[in-house]
Amino acid sequence: MKKRFAIHHLFMFLMAVMLSSVVQVAAQAEFRPRLFAEVYDETINMGKLEDNTITMAQALEGVRFGLFGISTMDLYFKQRIGSDANRDFWNNRAELMVGTRLRFFQRIYLALCTELVNGHYMKTDESTLPDGADYTDVRAGLIFWQGFDGEAVHRWNTTVPLTLWDEIYGDFFYFRNDRRNGILYVNGKVGFRLLRLYKTAIDAYWVSYLMTDINGDYWNNKTEAGLGIRVKPWNDLDFDLFVEFLNGKVTPRSGDYENPNDSEYRYTRIGLTFWHGWGS
Repeated sequence: MKKRFAIHHLFMFLMAVMLSSVVQVAAQAEFRPRLFAEVYDETINMGKLEDNTITMAQALEGVRFGLFGISTMDLYFKQRIGSDANRDFWNNRAELMVGTRLRFFQRIYLALCTELVNGHYMKTDESTLPDGADYTDVRAGLIFWQGFDGEAVHRWNTTVPLTLWDEIYGDFFYFRNDRRNGILYVNGKVGFRLLRLYKTAIDAYWVSYLMTDINGDYWNNKTEAGLGIRVKPWNDLDFDLFVEFLNGKVTPRSGDYENPNDSEYRYTRIGLTFWHGWGS
């Protein structure tokens, strides 16, 4: 136990030294460094599908460098904590990370990320975990986001409903600690504004989710689609309350685990998401 404790503290020390060295080199190259921070939180109830409520929150602090006016490089520390009502060990863990994020364009969000992770599973019997409660990981991948808002682009009267909007998010990440797996996730929404009252907006939308991976795990290979309604209580904040009525299907793959559930299903997904950043 003492040996494992020392190894993980040495791991975090080496990550901090590496980040400090890169910051000094970039500052000497006059890449206009500036501090930034981000916080994100999501809480989702999966209805009868899993009969569970899952929460994940993270905070990220770092230094951002402008690269020739066309892209940015972020060097950061990240803290993430997750929990759920059912106390499943894979949802109940805390992680500390040091990472880099290179964004390529300005009008759309496309970024290459790498992270070194030191994690700990919580609320579980360590003897039930094949590799113990503590773990390290290396993660790398691409993140994509694009959004269109008819209200903002066309400057239409904000009291008029039925303005169109869309959002597309996707990522592909490699997880060394998850049997060297690569996971692709895509989420798309297209909808219109039902009602706008000062800073409060109510939207209806069509939503779809797609997941697939290299290892063929059934929980990572599925498609879901349906209708949703979301409320933005204060439109200046990136804060959504939503309910979605989804039909899903598990994509047949020959992975290491057999799917114990029905391959087709439907459920109601209820949740909230919040994001805020400083130092753009």
